[in-house]
Amino acid sequence: MEEKVLARTASRSVLGVMNEFGHLAYNYRWRHDDIDLLSLSLWLAQIPCSPLRDHHWTSEDALRALLR
Repeated sequence: MEEKVLARTASRSVLGVMNEFGHLAYNYRWRHDDIDLLSLSLWLAQIPCSPLRDHHWTSEDALRALLR
C-alpha cells in the first residue's frame, strides 16, 4: 500500500470539472443499470472539458495529443 495525501486544490476550475464528472457519472449509472466501470470511463472520456489546454477538448483528445 502507498501513502496518499489530500490537500486543497489551487484551481477551482479543476474542482468544478471533477464535481461535474461525478454528477455525470452518477446520472449515467442511474440510467444504465448494467453499466460497468470501463464503459463508464470510456463515456466520460468523450465529455468536452475546457480546462484542458485552454480548449474544449475531451480527455480522450488530450491523451491522444500527449501520446503523439
